[in-house]
Amino acid sequence: MLEAMAMQKPVLASDVGGIAENSIHKESGWLVPPADPQQLKEAVLRLYSNRSVRTKIAQNGYEQVTKHFSWDRIAEKTVQFYQKILENNSSTKSLNEQERQTNKLEDS
Repeated sequence: MLEAMAMQKPVLASDVGGIAENSIHKESGWLVPPADPQQLKEAVLRLYSNRSVRTKIAQNGYEQVTKHFSWDRIAEKTVQFYQKILENNSSTKSLNEQERQTNKLEDS
């Protein structure tokens, strides 16, 4: 799905799993309920017959994917993730050290 958005193609998908997290219905993608062939048929016909809607969805999808899934954005999120782990690890070490100090005082 993200690949299609990156290629500026209109996306039509079933609204299952994490699909809705990456597409806004009728804005950056067209979502249909799962296991509903009638809705799927209607969506295909609507997109096929309406070039302006296809173009709008394709452009919005492209903008969304380049904003949230560019390599720069992925690298930024990865760095933030590791920084959070390191901060939590440092906090845990500090708490463990404080606990050891407290235990030493109690043992004395």
